Amino acid sequence: MMDVPPNAPKTDLDEAFQQFLAVQEAFPDPILVVNEDGVYEAVMGGQARGLYDSGHNLVGHAMHDVLPQEKADWFLQVVRQALNEHELQIVEYALSPDEVIDSPSDGPEHAQWFEGRVYPIHRPAGQKQAVVWVVLNMTKRKKLFEELQAQSERDALTGVYNRLAFTRYFDQYKYNAQRYRRPLSLLVLDLDEFKGLNDRFGHAAGDVVLQSLAEALRSRLRQTDILARLGGDEFAILLPETPYGAAVELMGRLRKALNAMIVPFESEEIPVRVSLGVSTLSLTDKEFEELFARADANMYKHKRIRQKKEHQFPRSAVPTYEIE
Repeated sequence: MMDVPPNAPKTDLDEAFQQFLAVQEAFPDPILVVNEDGVYEAVMGGQARGLYDSGHNLVGHAMHDVLPQEKADWFLQVVRQALNEHELQIVEYALSPDEVIDSPSDGPEHAQWFEGRVYPIHRPAGQKQAVVWVVLNMTKRKKLFEELQAQSERDALTGVYNRLAFTRYFDQYKYNAQRYRRPLSLLVLDLDEFKGLNDRFGHAAGDVVLQSLAEALRSRLRQTDILARLGGDEFAILLPETPYGAAVELMGRLRKALNAMIVPFESEEIPVRVSLGVSTLSLTDKEFEELFARADANMYKHKRIRQKKEHQFPRSAVPTYEIE
């Protein structure tokens, strides 16, 4: 705000006003004045053409004249909320040039994300109340946030979900499954003799095996299934709309496919051997750990049964990854 003495000469006032006009027109971000009826009374600034379309064509038009019905309704609701509460409203929204009727389309070609800061303007009684709506293009910030959020949910080595993201998905799926009495199953698996594999071939080979295992699992699951690496060589799969019997059938197919894998690493060919277990959500389950404990116990039960059977075959039939 410019400091102009109340008794300043007219020439000083004129210069201050011209400077104010120059500043508002040069301002890179748009400043909109919108009244209580949703009519654009003024559009100032917005000179950053790489971020905004020119908005001067909006002046005199109502939001419902230039925007889709649903979006105009929401914008007007924000305006009236700011006026009713006499408080700053901060909102985020997406808008594309083709959503604005008669847009000059002299800015970005694609939809952009914006932050709107909406605050009441003090006006004398009897005049239409209005707000100032300052627009900030936050598309790059939004994209960066989404990328960081995606990275925070993913296991860096395999690209599947990590344990934190998996438990969040479990909470969502569990709520719906128990509320609507829909089946939800959990499948867990780990690599047998993974320590021996690392000892013989090295940790780089272990990483390649984990990546190959994750890719093999991903290619055999539905889009609605949630695959995660819980840590080390331990994976989990959340299976919505899957009763126990169907989960057991899937477990059998995965066991057969995964145990037939041979992972090439440098000059070596590394056989894969996995153990799997399954459990299904009950109405009394409250935490992920309850479902996981049953699946984990089921996995070790199958592991013991298989190991007992394998003792009947020659040692060479079982990959032990002994150091030669």
